[in-house]
Amino acid sequence: MARSGKRSAEHAWIFQNKDHQEVGLWILSCEDYFSRNIHQWELPEDRIIYALSRMDGADLAPFKEWY
Repeated sequence: MARSGKRSAEHAWIFQNKDHQEVGLWILSCEDYFSRNIHQWELPEDRIIYALSRMDGADLAPFKEWY
């Protein structure tokens, strides 16, 4: 049986704004997840809600509430 060249999408990791985490890489991981699961995202707002759900930490709470 031939193997498909498409890998299943993995969820973006949880971003906590730690010194060792790079926000640019996190954004790329979200974008990769969106493009591999394009059928899930009817509206751009759905992507924003997903990204906000992948953020955690007290210093990010005001941003999440504001958005």
